[in-house]
Amino acid sequence: MFIATTWPISTQCYEDLSKTIKEVCKRAEKQAKASKEQVTSRDFDLGQAKEELAKLAFDKVALTQEVKELKASLAVTRSESETSKAEVASLAKEKTQLAEEKRKLYKDLSASLASMAGLAKARE
Repeated sequence: MFIATTWPISTQCYEDLSKTIKEVCKRAEKQAKASKEQVTSRDFDLGQAKEELAKLAFDKVALTQEVKELKASLAVTRSESETSKAEVASLAKEKTQLAEEKRKLYKDLSASLASMAGLAKARE
C-alpha cells in the first residue's frame, strides 16, 4: 500500500522534473544560439577591423614613401636655393664692380672732355 500511495507522487515529480529539464534545455539551446550569433558577429567585426588595419598599414607605407619623396624634393630645393643665393651674391658683386668701372669711365671721360675743352680754348 505504501508503494501505491507514493507512486503517483513520484510519477508527478518525474513528469514535472522532465518538463523542467526540457524547458531548461530549450533555454540553454536559445542561449547557445544567441552566443553563437554574438561570436559570429564579433568574428565578422574582427574581420572588418583586420581589413581596416591592413588598409591603414598600406596607407602608412604610401604616406611614408610620400614623406621620403617630399624630403628628397626639399633637399633638392634647398640645394638649388643655396646655389641661387650664391649666384645672386656673385651677380650683386659683379654689378657693384661694373658700377665702379662706370664711375671711373665717366670720371675719365669728364677729365678727357675737360682736357679737350682746355686744348680747344688754347688753340683759339
